[in-house]
Amino acid sequence: MPSVAVNGTDIYYELRGTGPSVLLIAGAGGDAGNFDRVAGLLADEFTVLSYDRRGKSRSPRPAGWQTTSVAEQADDAAALLTVLGLAPAAVYGNSYGAILALDLLVRHLAVVRSAVLHEPPLLSVVKNPGEVQAAVGGDRRSRHGRRRS
Repeated sequence: MPSVAVNGTDIYYELRGTGPSVLLIAGAGGDAGNFDRVAGLLADEFTVLSYDRRGKSRSPRPAGWQTTSVAEQADDAAALLTVLGLAPAAVYGNSYGAILALDLLVRHLAVVRSAVLHEPPLLSVVKNPGEVQAAVGGDRRSRHGRRRS
């Protein structure tokens, strides 16, 4: 399984095709496997990178790691693109992955050529954004501050 060390963790990734680079970022519960079909279709014209985010599926949790943030996840994606020599890339983010893609645009513009944000959750418009964020995996604590299993 291909993986690369970035930001103190190992990130599993799948790379297919040749041509301009495209990064696919899955939503909260997703991983690289969510994009198998579309990555295969795009690979005849693009270099397609999909990956399992930190602590998901085939990307292990770093020692002592209990929680994550949008910034940490976006930093991982930017580092992945840089280490693999694929920057700048067109970035597609789905759901929670769209929030990560947006953070890439804001803080790591040099690694982004263009972006498609598919159904980003608009947490700022809900009554209790922290509870919603916890439910989608951005914070591994319950609303009472205890770690969730």
